[in-house]
Amino acid sequence: IDPLYVLDLSTPADPRAVGVLEVPGFADYLYPLRNGLLLGVGKDANAQGLVQGVKLGLFDVSNPAAPRELASKLYGGRGSHTTLDFARQGLNLFERSASETRAALPVAITNDDGQSYQNGLLRLTIDTAAKTWRDAPLLAAPTTPDAVWHDVWYDRATQIEDTVYYFSRGQLQGAAW
Repeated sequence: IDPLYVLDLSTPADPRAVGVLEVPGFADYLYPLRNGLLLGVGKDANAQGLVQGVKLGLFDVSNPAAPRELASKLYGGRGSHTTLDFARQGLNLFERSASETRAALPVAITNDDGQSYQNGLLRLTIDTAAKTWRDAPLLAAPTTPDAVWHDVWYDRATQIEDTVYYFSRGQLQGAAW
């Protein structure tokens, strides 16, 4: 369990927690979005505390005394990771409009059998006005003849208008969002 604390920093000499939300797993990173939202990226954990797959969560902190988790999704099993596990520049956020933010995140997903893997780019569209998200199908990393597993340490993404560019395995590919 990783609590999400909402802090009142209006008096710097006396910061205080005004709200708390307990959720399974933990967030390595929290990204502020419009309309009092936070996007959390981290890992899930089971009841014994063993780290599981990649977990993304959307939180509403617009009422600091009552933070809530609006949505969450687990990607893969034990051993799954994102570029954020290696570099804080791993997530690309693009404010498409005043109410739409797009997130692109390279991932290495270990399937439940622990023997098969998927590498690619997670894509989320977050409607900050409606406080919802939807994810697109995984954009697969380029394949190479000698690699089944590819670590995502150096993978990156960027967005320009309706195109996402994904750099992986030394190759750059563009795709419609």
